[in-house]
Amino acid sequence: MRRFALTLAAFVALCPVSSWAQDNGADAFAARDFAAAQQLWQQEAADGSADAMLGLGLIADRGYTGPRDFNTAFDWYSQAADLGLAEAQFNIAIMHDAGLGRDRDADQALVWYTRAALRGHARAQYNLGLLYETGDGVATNADLAAHWFEKAAQTVPAAAQKSLEADAAASFLSAPQLSFAQIDAQRAELV
Repeated sequence: MRRFALTLAAFVALCPVSSWAQDNGADAFAARDFAAAQQLWQQEAADGSADAMLGLGLIADRGYTGPRDFNTAFDWYSQAADLGLAEAQFNIAIMHDAGLGRDRDADQALVWYTRAALRGHARAQYNLGLLYETGDGVATNADLAAHWFEKAAQTVPAAAQKSLEADAAASFLSAPQLSFAQIDAQRAELV
């Protein structure tokens, strides 16, 4: 018995306690401790962390600590998106595109997919290609569809297939359409 107690004491001494505790919301979320993640992310979001805001949106969106709450999710995603986080911009686009917690709005989906796509978000690039391919909320444009499919092809297998299927004939892109503009004293963003 004494040998067991010594072995247990040695194990506890050698294993740092911090491996059991989560230092931040992401660690708690990875450990599937959603209540702790929510609490930690609320503190981090108050300090201005876009990643924490995204995490809080995800908890509300998926209903990890209660019923799904699309309005709360949208609010958190919006705060993170305003800080330039592409994943949050993509999630807002999905909510507009699918009509989650609001009426479906293809125009807003286009704006938010574009904002995320321009920041290198591959799934947003693919979805943007689909919008241009089908003409959903925007004029059909095979060239822009092919462009976005090609951008996403490295990461999204379906985009790679679409890119291969695109017409190889040379053509010119049509004139751009302004879908969104945000201009303030420090920055300007045009979509």
